[in-house]
Amino acid sequence: MVVKAKSDSTKADILLLDAAAPADANVRVPLQLDVPGTELGGRLTLTTFILVDASVPLDPLAPHQRGSILWKHSAHVYLQGIGAQFPTDAEDFRRTRPDTPDALWQLDADLSDPEASFASAVRLSMNTSQPAVKRLLQGPHTPENKQLQHLLDIDVTRQMAVLAVQTDAVLDREPDHEDPSVAAVLRCLLQQLWPQISDPHILRKLWDSEPSKFEAHVQSTIGRLS
Repeated sequence: MVVKAKSDSTKADILLLDAAAPADANVRVPLQLDVPGTELGGRLTLTTFILVDASVPLDPLAPHQRGSILWKHSAHVYLQGIGAQFPTDAEDFRRTRPDTPDALWQLDADLSDPEASFASAVRLSMNTSQPAVKRLLQGPHTPENKQLQHLLDIDVTRQMAVLAVQTDAVLDREPDHEDPSVAAVLRCLLQQLWPQISDPHILRKLWDSEPSKFEAHVQSTIGRLS
């Protein structure tokens, strides 16, 4: 059994599982996978294969070459969370960003070319001089880390949503989950946050008139997705 994941956002294609299949063809096999959010993000294509390893063909037409595909199934999911939507790096802000040495993180986005790849136009930098960020990057699932990651998800999503409603190239296009451009990804983000609103220009009016309500909606939605 082989499971592979391919990200439309980062273009990474990664092997997640390589394990022996059970001999009983009628048994259900639960698969547990760890998805590296630093390498994969956005829309993922998860493909599961049953492959020939050592063959004992029962007839001349049966697959006999190692690696022959007996069965394949693909599914699409969206990966959320830290580092999931775009490249993330870690740096000491005291050295690299002396104007904001105490910030926990910084989101940098270049929307000068709306058709540029989202993965190349947007980057999240984490400040390793902050002990809380260091502990988060080290990965233990403590209550403090979960709380900080939730705050990070809300803040980054809020910033991207604000960028989206301020950019005509985002609001003037239809959602397209196959398009990896920065404008398309931000447009799809608005659709995920406000699925009931078909005209995103309404969201710009909401941000202009009631920014607190706009941000509260993002917080509420991310809370339901977590």
